[in-house]
Amino acid sequence: MNGHPRHFKAKKTKGETFFDMQRRLKSFIDQIFIQHAGQNILLVTHAIAIKVLINYFRGGNLQFLWDGPKIHWASLYTVSLKGGKTKYF
Repeated sequence: MNGHPRHFKAKKTKGETFFDMQRRLKSFIDQIFIQHAGQNILLVTHAIAIKVLINYFRGGNLQFLWDGPKIHWASLYTVSLKGGKTKYF
C-alpha cells in the first residue's frame, strides 16, 4: 500500500479505514495532551495504532504510514514531545 493512497480508503467490511483511525487517535491524543499537559503519559495499544500515531507526529500524511520504525510485538516505544519537536526512542 505504500505509495498507493487510493488503497487507504478501501472499506470492504465494517472496519475503519486508516483515515478513520488517524482521526480517532488524533482526537484522543489531543484530549490526553490537554488533560495531562506537562505530565508523562503511558499509552498501551496495538502495533498499527502506534504506526498511525508516529505518522501523525511526523505530519500525518498516510502515504508514508509504512515508512519509519518497525513496530515489534510486545515492545516499548518512547516518544518525547517537547517544544513542538518529536523524538523517538
